[in-house]
Amino acid sequence: KKKEPEDGLIIEDTGKEVNRAPLASLDIFGDKYFKDLYIAGNPVYFSALNSYDPEGAALKYTWEIDGLEIKDLEPSINFSSQLLNGYSKDYILSESREELACFFNEPGQYNIKLTVSDGILEDSEEITVSVGIQDMVIEPVKEHNFNVVVECLLTNKSSIKLKNIECYLRTPQDYYPFQVINKITPSISAVDEVFDDEWNLLTHLKFDKSLSIGKSKEFKASITANVTMYEYNFKRIETKGMDYESFDDDLHQYTQEDLYIDITNPVIIDAAKKAVGSETDPVKKARKIYNYVTSKLYYDFPRAKEKNYKLMNASEILKAGKGVCADYSILYIALLRASGIPSRFIGGIPVTLVLDQKNSQLDVGHAWVEVKLPGYGWIPIDITQEKGFMGTDYFLNLATEKGVGYLYGSLTMDWSSYYFDGFRYGWDGMNAPNVEQKIIYRIEDLDLKNIETLN
Repeated sequence: KKKEPEDGLIIEDTGKEVNRAPLASLDIFGDKYFKDLYIAGNPVYFSALNSYDPEGAALKYTWEIDGLEIKDLEPSINFSSQLLNGYSKDYILSESREELACFFNEPGQYNIKLTVSDGILEDSEEITVSVGIQDMVIEPVKEHNFNVVVECLLTNKSSIKLKNIECYLRTPQDYYPFQVINKITPSISAVDEVFDDEWNLLTHLKFDKSLSIGKSKEFKASITANVTMYEYNFKRIETKGMDYESFDDDLHQYTQEDLYIDITNPVIIDAAKKAVGSETDPVKKARKIYNYVTSKLYYDFPRAKEKNYKLMNASEILKAGKGVCADYSILYIALLRASGIPSRFIGGIPVTLVLDQKNSQLDVGHAWVEVKLPGYGWIPIDITQEKGFMGTDYFLNLATEKGVGYLYGSLTMDWSSYYFDGFRYGWDGMNAPNVEQKIIYRIEDLDLKNIETLN
């Protein structure tokens, strides 16, 4: 027998289930400096995570850029004329192949095509991305090229053997002109790359299945990033009369309440009004809030010595009157957002501070803020240093993590929700092993005496 469905397709009624085609869904993310114009030299992210198969079949993902297929995790095509000193790869494809980061260094339009297949049927979606070169907002004082080593040290303090060893290490990406990643070298060749929910990159190191770590044994995994960074001054751009564009997505996304950033708290609302007063210029408002925070907080050195200090809400930080880098950043972001200024939390490696340590290594990271200002776009502000708003920046802060995911690291969450730094492992038996992990940052081929601003 034959039957005719409502859509007019003629199919044979065999009593068997009919395989339906999967649905491709392609989403785009990244920093823009005007409408839908993405910034050359910075990553533009593409996601296939919303693609699905009606029968729940596993999907195969195929990506094309201007008609050229990406076949593996190594760069196989060149869609950049390297007008800027760009990332050593043209793209990063996650190990699941569901996420793609592209580094477009040449302005223009690029066609991205996603095809998903269940092995029988397939579906495709295409998107055109426009890329432009943003005007330089900094004046370099001195350029530095050096290596940053991110190492995780695992120590097994129990008699239980560890097996199925793997490690995730947060990995810096290009954020032109503030940091340029020339090359990433992992300590082993068996690696993949994954993105967390905030599009932060992690290198996934996977060790041989025969590897086990016994009692009192130590094991290390690392990546080495060769980077280019600058000491710089901000250009003085006339922003009088400038404001945010009404269509700017960041104006909505980064002025909302978030974890620890309690902008609807009366304490924060009142403080923001006191800090800003009648000022309407976003740059001047950001400066006034900076000065307000630095006048209300002093650095809490005892808290800094605690490895696992408890994070506080912005309102609690203001009441406490003291804090460490995360506290300064949380409070600054809360007051900025309460004043309608887009801002976000940044975590990473404080290169100049690391250089000031013995053997140029440190086992704690750093936090600062990115603020989006008319005429400037997204710029880093390290308020903890208290060196003045948009003053000479010689800190060489290397961002590895953007967004509040850094703050979620203080909560108990499972691996499917959030990628933590460090080792994952298994063991036999019901008793959990006693294991210690430590992330160590080390700087090579750079010395404190090379920092011109300090000398």
